[in-house]
Amino acid sequence: MSSSRRDHRDRQSELTRFLRGDPPCEPWWLTPPRYRKGRFPTPLVPRELWADYVSIGGFSGPLKMPGTAYCLPAGVACRQGRKNALLGPPNACAWCYGMQGHYVTGDVQVAMYRRFACLVSNPDRWHDAMVALLADYAGRVPPRFRYHRWHDAGDVISLEHLHLINEIARQVPAMHFWLPTQEQQLVSRYRREIGAFSGNLVVRVSNSRVLPGDRPVVLGAELASAIYRSSSAPTGYPCPAKHHGNYCGPCRACWSLNCALVTYPLHGQHKPVTVPDMPPYYQQAARQLRQNLPDHLQPRRALLTGDPGDARGGASA
Repeated sequence: MSSSRRDHRDRQSELTRFLRGDPPCEPWWLTPPRYRKGRFPTPLVPRELWADYVSIGGFSGPLKMPGTAYCLPAGVACRQGRKNALLGPPNACAWCYGMQGHYVTGDVQVAMYRRFACLVSNPDRWHDAMVALLADYAGRVPPRFRYHRWHDAGDVISLEHLHLINEIARQVPAMHFWLPTQEQQLVSRYRREIGAFSGNLVVRVSNSRVLPGDRPVVLGAELASAIYRSSSAPTGYPCPAKHHGNYCGPCRACWSLNCALVTYPLHGQHKPVTVPDMPPYYQQAARQLRQNLPDHLQPRRALLTGDPGDARGGASA
């Protein structure tokens, strides 16, 4: 059997294990990983952090981003987004780029389910590894690259997941974090029951519909984002990536607390996507995460003490 066919077989068997709910095993794919590809800095993960890199399932690599990113399987690791996609247009999730194109290829699907399995099966280890990797990354690159995007595909699945993300931001004050989410009720509940988010974490509630040029209204959200059709006039702060070769370039508006509304043109194939079936194991992913989360990482108001300060980012709107 050729090496390419053997690799394909191994990838398919690994995906089958993840869909069945088996925890991650010793990976056959472990090679010296890189944080980034393309034109941005690519510091190798130090050998002493390889085990941490494996424990999170690896970072994702959207070339548009100026720093690191982390994605989960779209339509599976997003409760509200899945509901919106099933409702169809004009819901923005019906055109979700995370359920089409490169994101639905075999290797990418394996990687996304691997990350989801790492998060759900061992959230304590996932949290510690993410803190170590991002702190190491922040110490290796210039400030203009110390930006992390949560979920270029997928979304938060529970209050516990959101708390883990906030704790990571609190423990890595040198990094700027951006979390776009459809879970407006979850965000509101967290602020009401637990407390404010860390000053270097920007949580943007995404508008659920693709709208014309009129300003979208997202009730209860201080920071928001929305998608507009390319034929309509954008509102808020329009994403300038199309002027930078489809890269963020110098813009950091999405990570800025000063920018209340960021809007993006509708991109992708501009046709409704096929929503994947929900694997039985992941129907209970939020419950599994809650059960596997150790006591010291459970979301409680008393745990949220200290703040790294107001890291507003470098863009203005």
